[in-house]
Amino acid sequence: MNSGLDNTEFLTTKEVAELLRIKERKLYDLVSAQEIPCVKATGKLLFPKAALMHWIRTGELQAADATTPLRPNVVTGSHDPLLE
Repeated sequence: MNSGLDNTEFLTTKEVAELLRIKERKLYDLVSAQEIPCVKATGKLLFPKAALMHWIRTGELQAADATTPLRPNVVTGSHDPLLE
């Protein structure tokens, strides 16, 4: 990556593909499988640089907030006798 990207908070698909040394098609596959941290803004994929670097170092997705899990726990139930 060039030094111009050092002060950016988000990376584009092309920049991430170059960083990871993979084709953009493979990057889109990772995004669709939710295996890489990204956000979609106005139809364009953007990759938060801090979360991406954490993912590269650890292989784990990082929550936006340390107290918020990536996927919230879901508890379901019903008092409907037909479901018991």
